[in-house]
Amino acid sequence: MKVSSPQDMSSHWKSLHRGGAAKNKTHFCHCCSCTSDEIVTYNLDDPCDRCRKRNTNKCLHTKVGDKKAVAEAKEAITQIMKEHPEICNVVNSKMYLSSDDLDPASDPCSIHFDTDSNPDLRRIHSQETNNELRLRA
Repeated sequence: MKVSSPQDMSSHWKSLHRGGAAKNKTHFCHCCSCTSDEIVTYNLDDPCDRCRKRNTNKCLHTKVGDKKAVAEAKEAITQIMKEHPEICNVVNSKMYLSSDDLDPASDPCSIHFDTDSNPDLRRIHSQETNNELRLRA
């Protein structure tokens, strides 16, 4: 199912639990890893195209999703997974518990999946649930 959800900036901040006023929040941008300590740091090494066209060496723009940023994010995730290996199992989790599911009885990834009518489904769902419990233990 694909859902379109147009939002304003404040709702992005609230739904992602990231972002806010630059002087109030450390990570004020929900799109990049720029912090409030770096907000007035010029990008002298690699200015953006807009600043190059204007012949401005002092670029305050932050690249979002460039190869360097993605590599740094992957490295940070790898470091976190090394320091906290118990997280790796939960990241691979497939089951969920939610009271606002559209139809949890027909969704095999829901804890509320209905297996009463089929013994094979009951066995498969039981195995998956046990795997999830082992992952989260």
